[in-house]
Amino acid sequence: MLITSPYVPSGTFHPKRYRPGGIGNWSGHLSFANDLIRAVRPQLFVELGTHYGESYFGFCQAVSEHDVPCVCYAVDTWLGEAHAGFYGEEVYTEVDSYNRVNYDKFSYLLRTTFDAALAQFAPDSIDILHIDGLHTYEAVAHDFYGWLPKVKPGGIVLFHDIKTRHQDFGVWKLWEELKSQGATFEFEHSWGLGVFRKPGIAPTGAGLLGILFGDSDEMKTHLRRFYVLCATELECRHKANERLREDRANAARLQVFLPSEAGYREEDSHSVELTMGQWQQIDLELSSGFAGPLRIDLIDCPAVIEVASLTFRALINGDILWTATGRDLCSFPLKGTIVCLGMTESGNACRFFSFGGDPQLFLPDLGSVQSDQPLRLQVWLRVLPEFSALVPLLSADANGSEQAVEESEPQALEDVAALKAELERVTAERDLLLAGRNQMDLDAPDMARDYVQMKSERDSFAAEHEELLAEHNKVRTQVFLFKTEAKQARKELESTRSELMQVRVSYDACRTQRTELENVMLNLRNDLAERVSSIERLQALVAEKDLAVERINSSVRADHEATIPNLEHVIADKDAVLAEKNAALAEKDAALTAKDAALAEKDAALAEKDAALVEKDAAVQRLEAAVQELATCRSMRITAPMRAIGRLFKSE
Repeated sequence: MLITSPYVPSGTFHPKRYRPGGIGNWSGHLSFANDLIRAVRPQLFVELGTHYGESYFGFCQAVSEHDVPCVCYAVDTWLGEAHAGFYGEEVYTEVDSYNRVNYDKFSYLLRTTFDAALAQFAPDSIDILHIDGLHTYEAVAHDFYGWLPKVKPGGIVLFHDIKTRHQDFGVWKLWEELKSQGATFEFEHSWGLGVFRKPGIAPTGAGLLGILFGDSDEMKTHLRRFYVLCATELECRHKANERLREDRANAARLQVFLPSEAGYREEDSHSVELTMGQWQQIDLELSSGFAGPLRIDLIDCPAVIEVASLTFRALINGDILWTATGRDLCSFPLKGTIVCLGMTESGNACRFFSFGGDPQLFLPDLGSVQSDQPLRLQVWLRVLPEFSALVPLLSADANGSEQAVEESEPQALEDVAALKAELERVTAERDLLLAGRNQMDLDAPDMARDYVQMKSERDSFAAEHEELLAEHNKVRTQVFLFKTEAKQARKELESTRSELMQVRVSYDACRTQRTELENVMLNLRNDLAERVSSIERLQALVAEKDLAVERINSSVRADHEATIPNLEHVIADKDAVLAEKNAALAEKDAALTAKDAALAEKDAALAEKDAALVEKDAAVQRLEAAVQELATCRSMRITAPMRAIGRLFKSE
């Protein structure tokens, strides 16, 4: 019987992250985590005990891919505990870095104890709670009953390792108690996963939750089998990707073709080796002066390529001549075995999928970047040989309707058939292992002797273990003291987190201003280049005029040298004429001298006349004095003075 409820998952969930070393204890439940997020669509998700984040980031990936408006919190000290082991700061550093790069918009890491984090959550606020801390009965019971009031009525609580009964693991014991306290469902694979539903709201009869907490045992059995197949398929695909990644290691290259009249030829290309799985900057030196769009073959094998930027620089002075960001690259023409998958989740790079050996990316015509220097092409990219990032992008978006489920059933049947074939192959391998086991039974006597020897060695190791355990207890005491100090430091760290967010905003603004300034500098450099070109043209024109002036001066000197003899004869003739004129002038000077003597005689006569005039002036002055005297004599008659005056004039 097939599961035909509308919740049916697509079966194409591909986790982006496992624990270090590959498949982990929680890997087999990642497909269920994806479908649970899709079915519940929580507003608040909390995980207690994150360690490397395999389960936590699986939930975060589902929240991101299904556009669920959810806030996620991971609560852990990231110092370790007795079951997971104790570890250093490097684990938290790596988890925090991965969280910031991929899910910082809705995911937060609370580095504190479970009890200390309780105060940060309101009662009845958590939709899904995942408990995966210390696995002793006392610890997990304390965590469950302490956090249960924070879970919404009808909310989900998950318990991992409910099927593990070795050492002092006690989750199974608490799980047996909870079966009588609320609706439960359990998976037995991958160490077991328990699903507990808090009482308070009646469960719905449809969808994934309807199957988990419904009355149909047959549907529950098929559901368990389905997720066992998902876990098996996930493990097989991971192993296949690992083998494929190993086969492709150091076997890829990027090739750049220069345009020519004959098209794009191998002899006009440049290539460079690529490293798989990490961000890298490729530098290629190209000649300037090419005409037409540049062609870049990003890789020569199937892979997912993420390209963050393309930049052309002048080789000598390093000036940026042209650049394109990841968003620009998404609009460039493509040919051959390549498709564009759009921007990455972080929005910093354009993602391409090469499904063959000839992926062609064409740049715009770069006539504006021509330079008198050779060019340097810089490409910032990452090559992912596995296709885990590709499948979610190419798979159909399930809408939860019955029609979509019916259309997806044939493909699901094909997937199940393929998984069954893989299961048969694994069974055959198991039979071979059983045959080897029979051979080992034949070797049992020898192994028994070895066992006695190993037992004595074990006793000696046990004594050493007791000593190490005592030392370990001392270390745990020191760790406890360190945790107390770290708790205060974490509080201070949380207080600075908001300040760091403000710094991020300021940093983004500075980056925007820097980009604008770079554009302005680029325009200024272009303007400067044009002015330098104009100056060079003017210098060439001045040089031409200097040559013309030199030619004119040469011609004038030649003419001058040719005319000097003629000028000497002319000057001699003119000197003779001047001598004659000088003689005539001498004669005229003599005549002028005679005239000067006559003028001297006339000057003497004029001097005598001047003396007579002086005497007359004196007489006039005497007359004026007399007139003055007459004016004072009012009683005198006017005629008398006039007569006196007449007599005076007559005497003169």
